[in-house]
Amino acid sequence: MVLTCDYADPPFHAPYTAVLIRLTTAGTLIDERVLASAFSSVSPKAILTGPDQSVHVIGNYSEHPDSVCGFFHYRCTPEGTVQDSTFIPAPSALNSYVENATFLEDGTIIIGGTLGYTSENAVEYFQLIKITELGEVITRYSVGMSGFNIQITRDVMPYRDGLLVSTENFPEIPGQYHRFSSDLDLLGEWDGQAPHPDPLNPLDSILKAAMTLIPTGANGYLVGGAFLVPNDQYSSAVYLADSAGTTLKAFVPHSAYYHDHSALFETIAAIDSATFWFLSWENIHLVGTSIPYEPEEPDVLHVYKLDHELNVLCEFRLDGFSDSTHYFPTRIKTSPDGGFVILGAKKDMTDANATMQAWAQKFDASDCIVGIEDHKSPMPAVIYPNPGSTGFEVVLSGQMPSVGQLTLHDARGVLVIEAMFSGSMGRVDCTDLPNGLYLYRITDRFGQLVATGRWVKQ
Repeated sequence: MVLTCDYADPPFHAPYTAVLIRLTTAGTLIDERVLASAFSSVSPKAILTGPDQSVHVIGNYSEHPDSVCGFFHYRCTPEGTVQDSTFIPAPSALNSYVENATFLEDGTIIIGGTLGYTSENAVEYFQLIKITELGEVITRYSVGMSGFNIQITRDVMPYRDGLLVSTENFPEIPGQYHRFSSDLDLLGEWDGQAPHPDPLNPLDSILKAAMTLIPTGANGYLVGGAFLVPNDQYSSAVYLADSAGTTLKAFVPHSAYYHDHSALFETIAAIDSATFWFLSWENIHLVGTSIPYEPEEPDVLHVYKLDHELNVLCEFRLDGFSDSTHYFPTRIKTSPDGGFVILGAKKDMTDANATMQAWAQKFDASDCIVGIEDHKSPMPAVIYPNPGSTGFEVVLSGQMPSVGQLTLHDARGVLVIEAMFSGSMGRVDCTDLPNGLYLYRITDRFGQLVATGRWVKQ
């Protein structure tokens, strides 16, 4: 099953549409089903499989942008036959948001939601809703914050005969965890404090993004997400914590890029009782205030297979620079054969008119290779698109020279372009050059060689 959702920027407030798409394991389309009427705004967020193999879709819902909002629950058979569709309103709320949901052992469903009650469209309350498989509300739990603080529900999971919930709090305590009984009685809560392995970048908590949870033995848990260090640089991480909330270990895959992140909604996925997948999103350059963001250059997705002691068993790298693509990952899922599926969107960076397109791609377990490469030492320079038609972009990794020079020679060795640039990025205009093979050479301000390579104009 794949969910899609369309977005529109203000002031155009067309309803958000949502479609449930059934595919074969080979990716062949079986059918599509619209989840609500044409005048409803629907943002699906989670797909669950029930004990009877029924399919449950959960997300945000409103009749139109100015109406009362809340959450929806949609249930169908694996063949697509609709069994029920329920709207769960949130009285007086101006906006609603769902990121994750889960089944409890008794067959009930917990929805992890967030509600906003201000005209600024900021979420202020996190809310848990316990419903039956038919969508009937059993009980709710709500917590709000005052002033300019917001509290966002990130993940929910069964934990110690109850429930563990992660929330993002801003701008004060970055990450917080809450333990509930199965009846949504609050049993305890704690901050997500954790030491950073690099003393130059102290870390006090996972700040935002997925904050995805996986239970471990001895009532511990794993949490994956993204954090912000003092120089406004993001990085992704996975933490191993015990039942008291104490961080025991951390895995922080530093790359040479300035901004790394985690997948937006789910960044870790259990393989079995001892191993899991972790998706790290490297080189984040996005503009805009909300989804869909606009990318400025390609990026890299790095998938790690880890055990519960956070040892790296193998890794996989999807390089957007090599195919001039920006990948926008929202979730990673484990496939039944032990591989993984990355879901999200992608954009062709060679086409100035291209837009973000929904994207899901399956990878085999064999694609994860032991010692695939040293992720701390990526290529010193990347140029894209290659081949290109009017020119190319230059992105430098690692130790960035403050001033650099690029020279471009044709196949005969004749110098055709000489360009200076500062910082880690630059563009070379090749509009007036004939089609063919060219050789580039990049040096720093001291004349030391940084990178060489080939570029083709076609």
